[in-house]
Amino acid sequence: MGWFGRLMGTETPAIMTEEDARDSVELAEEKPNLRELGATGMTSYGSFGIIEYNPELRGIRGIKTYDQMRRSDAQIRATLRLVKTPIISAQWYMQPASSSDLDREIADFAWWALNHMRQPFIEFLWESLLMLDYGYYAFEKVFTMDTWKNAQKQRPREKEVVRWEAFAPRHPVHVDRFEFNPNGTVNHIVFNRVDGKTNFSSQVDIPIQKLLILTLDREGGDPQGTSILRSAYKHWYYKENLYKVDAIQKERHGIGIPKIKLPPGFTNEDKTFANELGRNLRTNEKAYVTLPPGWDVEFIAMNTGVVDVLKSAEHHDLMIARNVLGQFMNLGSTTSGSRALGSSQMEIFMKALRYVSDIVRMNINQDAIPDLVRYNYGSKITNFPELRVRRVGETADWRAFSVAMRNLVEPGILTPTPDLEQWTRDQMDLPLGGDDVTERDVAARTMKAVAPVGEEEKPAPDAPPNGRVRPGQNADGSRQGSLTGGPKE
Repeated sequence: MGWFGRLMGTETPAIMTEEDARDSVELAEEKPNLRELGATGMTSYGSFGIIEYNPELRGIRGIKTYDQMRRSDAQIRATLRLVKTPIISAQWYMQPASSSDLDREIADFAWWALNHMRQPFIEFLWESLLMLDYGYYAFEKVFTMDTWKNAQKQRPREKEVVRWEAFAPRHPVHVDRFEFNPNGTVNHIVFNRVDGKTNFSSQVDIPIQKLLILTLDREGGDPQGTSILRSAYKHWYYKENLYKVDAIQKERHGIGIPKIKLPPGFTNEDKTFANELGRNLRTNEKAYVTLPPGWDVEFIAMNTGVVDVLKSAEHHDLMIARNVLGQFMNLGSTTSGSRALGSSQMEIFMKALRYVSDIVRMNINQDAIPDLVRYNYGSKITNFPELRVRRVGETADWRAFSVAMRNLVEPGILTPTPDLEQWTRDQMDLPLGGDDVTERDVAARTMKAVAPVGEEEKPAPDAPPNGRVRPGQNADGSRQGSLTGGPKE
């Protein structure tokens, strides 16, 4: 107890006694409770408090509503393109777990497998971003056997491998329901399978081990997430109705309200015919009416002014763009702010896109790549390559890039190895180098650097940068066997 008191600061520190040592051993032997008591996830019947409060956006009805929104509204389609295009056009690559030959080989194999599926990788990316539209999107991992040649080895040999045949899309409109484990995590999905030949639909259970589920804004373990269109629904709904009001008032102000006078002694049949005639009156270049004797039709002029409904619709357009932080799209609007704010708003928007791209790559890194590596390299591999992405919505400044590379290479901070050259060629979309690419002579490049004003001496041609000695050189940078020192031949 004395040792514990000193640990808590209630006693004066002293040398640990044998009793204190026993107390510390007892504390070290205490183990945490590894059992999970609560469950935050979902059930097969949903989750109280997390379920969507609007019945129009719940379940399959919500999927169909979001589909109608993205297909029928130009502003929503533009905002979705605005979010997806920078992610699609970014630079995706596979990062090895380390610089070892094995990890580099595994990374090359994973990248090769990712680009040799049934659908192109860019097509998979585009479909995976449908999680923005619907809140989630699922793929089934389908494997096949193939041969692969390791280009990293000096003598490449083909070997039998297991690779992905496809990340087959499982559209949310065909997902019947999710089934959950007792702790609230997904066990499998019940999928309405459609046979392409007979068009016969049957339900199949797809286990979570076979699935790659991408979820946007997961909350409380709900795999269905939240669509990026959810907070735009209200503005889309009002805008749809405002367009209808605008069309109606333009027609009413264009021809006025018809007024039909019936002759004395009209019958109920005459009144029914007059009502039908008034409802069917339309304006076009061939419009006319033929009236029985004693009937008269005139149009009442609209004395009220036309309400600018499209102005209100423009406001909802701006809110739809703001929903994805894309309000700079509406810079022509008087309510969207000045153009001076456009660049800063776009910068924040581009930073937000990295979160979306991270959802895609992290799901692949956690749920797809480890299985592929274990199937081909065994269960002893514990470090896996990672799919990464750079330049999301960014344009490379090659002039600044080349100046930065020069400033790093000339003082010897970076050594222009074949790997660095191939990476630079890849960044700048230059032709690939040949197999005979060798290390560049950093010292020779350093000679060409402009010396500071007033400095007479220049570095020796063979002086090693940062004191590093190259093979065949002395510590002072001279060649071995030269007149400046070292053994002579």
